Amino acid sequence: MLSFKRSGKVWNCSLSIKRRALVCSQSAAGSLSMKISVLGAGSWGTALAIVLSNNGHDVTLWEYKTEYVKGLIKHHENKVFLTGISITQKI
Repeated sequence: MLSFKRSGKVWNCSLSIKRRALVCSQSAAGSLSMKISVLGAGSWGTALAIVLSNNGHDVTLWEYKTEYVKGLIKHHENKVFLTGISITQKI
């Protein structure tokens, strides 16, 4: 799903494979916050999760390596791929 704001109105759009079209509908003003899952906590996934969280979205960052996840939680930083960039506790 894609959400954007145009002329003060918020629009939510999704791709309909059946219709072969982009289907958009108007939502309540100011409701751009979404629940988003980012698969993979490498440099790109971590950076994307941070940006989305800073923009007000509810973000879950997924990673399959247990020890790697423990390090992310303990230090609130991706010391392997994004040294020096802190990860908000909301992620």
